[in-house]
Amino acid sequence: MMLCYNFPALRKTFSVLLLLVFFLSFYSFCSLEQAGALQPKFRPSYLFFDKDNNSTVNVASNKIFKLSLDSNPTTGYDWSIFGLDKKAFKVVDSGFQAPNIKLVGAGGVRWWKIKVLKEGKHNLELLYYRPWEGRDKSVKKYTLQILVK
Repeated sequence: MMLCYNFPALRKTFSVLLLLVFFLSFYSFCSLEQAGALQPKFRPSYLFFDKDNNSTVNVASNKIFKLSLDSNPTTGYDWSIFGLDKKAFKVVDSGFQAPNIKLVGAGGVRWWKIKVLKEGKHNLELLYYRPWEGRDKSVKKYTLQILVK
């Protein structure tokens, strides 16, 4: 028995399959990019928390540190950075981490990843207040003196 192949039909089927694989790959790549999966991850070299308030810390130049502070925006209060020297620091990422419990009104953690750009002695000040009441009505103040070498 002799097999007879229809090469033009096989070539057309192969071309259609190849095109389908290309479009599916492209679609998957675009979906990952939109979801932020392809964004660079900044891993902090230093970590600072509520307990470090009013401290003096040493941070190497050109490194990233992460500041994490307890926060509960459902109360209207939120942390804001004031007097950030943009020649010395750059906020590369920030966000809010909700708690793992499903409790309405539960607090979480507000965080910032900040890159150190310039050597010297710098202050970082944050206030916890309701924006509509103004910062003079802040209920908490967080200060970090940063020595950059």
